[in-house]
Amino acid sequence: MRRKEIEHRSDLLVLYPKSLPLGDFLLWLGHGSFYIRIGGVGILLDPVFGHIPFHKRLTPLPIDPTTLGVDLILISHGHYDHLDLASLAPFDLPIITPIGLGHYIPGKKTIELGWWEEVELEGVRIRSLPAKHWHQRGLFDRNRALWCSFLIEDLFFCGDSAYSGHFRTIGEKCRIDTALLPIGAYEPRQIMAENHMDPHQAYQAFLDLGAERFIPYHYGTFILSDEPVDEPLRWIEKLAEEEKRIEILSPGGWTTL
Repeated sequence: MRRKEIEHRSDLLVLYPKSLPLGDFLLWLGHGSFYIRIGGVGILLDPVFGHIPFHKRLTPLPIDPTTLGVDLILISHGHYDHLDLASLAPFDLPIITPIGLGHYIPGKKTIELGWWEEVELEGVRIRSLPAKHWHQRGLFDRNRALWCSFLIEDLFFCGDSAYSGHFRTIGEKCRIDTALLPIGAYEPRQIMAENHMDPHQAYQAFLDLGAERFIPYHYGTFILSDEPVDEPLRWIEKLAEEEKRIEILSPGGWTTL
């Protein structure tokens, strides 16, 4: 499902979850938030359901995730557009985080992983992998917690990352079918190049990973940087004209795994 412009599909509120498939699938909730079902296990990735400090959500949440059946939550890093305490509040279940991030999620059961460490929960293998990013939630806690990407069985979730050689290393060590990669928040480059990828870099990361499919995210939901809000989508759509392994979802759109 591809979009030519960023807009909210009100009919999604009616269609989902009634029309969701019975098997394994992935549902994009906007920005860095996904719901995936693997082997009957429901997993939320970086759930952020509303506004965040200093940034209003541009596209409404397409579905109430509490209706989907959630067993696990994965948080890639501590920035407010990926770790939102209000979005975690309804859930009483294990949350997998990088080392040090459990401190920021009081009252929840957290499982902290370092890079290349893994855990199996509910029969699903989850591995913490490198990313080129950073941590900060307050004035004096810069890099006091780790950040990571995740491999959930053979699905790669990047979280946030700049482009670096770690993608090739991951591709050499891991078998990846579907790669979820961020494509927005890249301008001005003199600042953002150390933190985020543009669509071309994300495509190169996809090639480095050796994945079979590339699903882009991290655009159109919040204005976090200087590029036009629709530019990442237009750029990735142009790439997708030639590269058929790029699959572009709308918020509320899903694809099978």
